[in-house]
Amino acid sequence: MSRRLRTRAFLSRYATVLVGFLLLVALVGAGVTVTAVSPGTHTEERTVDSWELDSEFSHAANVTEPNPAFETGTVLSNRSAYFFRASPTLDGTYSVKYDASDGGSIDVRTTVVLVVRSVDDEGREYWHRTVPLQNESYTDVAPGESVPVSFSANLNATRNRAELIEDRLDGSPGETEARIVATTTIEGTVNERPVSEQRRDVLAVTFEQGVYRPTSENTTPQTYERTESVSVPDRPGSLRRVGGPAMLVAALGGLGAVGVARRRGIELTAAERAYLQYADDRAEFDEWITTVRLPPSVIDAPRAEAASLADLVDFAIDSNTGVVADPDDEVYYVVTDACLYTYEPPTRVGDIASHDTESESQ
Repeated sequence: MSRRLRTRAFLSRYATVLVGFLLLVALVGAGVTVTAVSPGTHTEERTVDSWELDSEFSHAANVTEPNPAFETGTVLSNRSAYFFRASPTLDGTYSVKYDASDGGSIDVRTTVVLVVRSVDDEGREYWHRTVPLQNESYTDVAPGESVPVSFSANLNATRNRAELIEDRLDGSPGETEARIVATTTIEGTVNERPVSEQRRDVLAVTFEQGVYRPTSENTTPQTYERTESVSVPDRPGSLRRVGGPAMLVAALGGLGAVGVARRRGIELTAAERAYLQYADDRAEFDEWITTVRLPPSVIDAPRAEAASLADLVDFAIDSNTGVVADPDDEVYYVVTDACLYTYEPPTRVGDIASHDTESESQ
């Protein structure tokens, strides 16, 4: 019963605040629901078509000089290092191809040169020489078709020329290196659109004691895309699709419940407020109250009545005594030599309602 009274007391005190809060929740839920039903649109960039240009170096060296490790005439392919004395000439192939989503036809022109230079660790170049190696042209190249360009470079002779240059210059601060540079120009139509692009790839060659080491650089595919802006409907998340309607329904249900409660009457009567206050005091001061059946001689002593159970407990504390609850008459006592201080709790709310019902039936 006290729980029901507390609920009514809460609604009576905070009904206006609760209604305002539920209205706010209803508005938010309605807004979320509307955005879930009509989420709107946003702009995205979508790929209309694409194509990719790729290249690759391969290399080999023929063993031309007698040596104890390899037989003369042996072809060594794609090794990390070759010996100057055994295989002085590096033979290589540079290949280019492209792939397109919607076909194409292009003309390919490739120039391969050998660059010998002296360069320091920070990339500063002190001298260089360029030697043409090969030129190739292809027409009407289809997607997926590889166009190779072959080249040869005597790297032993290249190293000797570089040493001669260093001697003529009386040395230089840099290190000598060789670079086989392939420059490819393409022109034509890809994915029904005109294209004109250039690609540059490098096969770097470093000179070490007795060997030269070729290493490919910058041979990653180049991708070209054509995009367009499109309007795409927004997709609300599951939380928005479910949470918005749930908030709206819950808020409207709460408003309805508050309305029904107010029509039935949520204001507490004086008796109900008194009983609720007594129940609060009883729970708060329970440790100060002991249930004892008092003898008639004590019950008949002169009495002084306290206005509330809290007042009676305060008096007991000041008097350094306790509060006694008699189970027979449900009255609270503080027993002193001079007087019997009492507090009689209000009638239970259920008893009041039952008494009123019986009176109406009579």
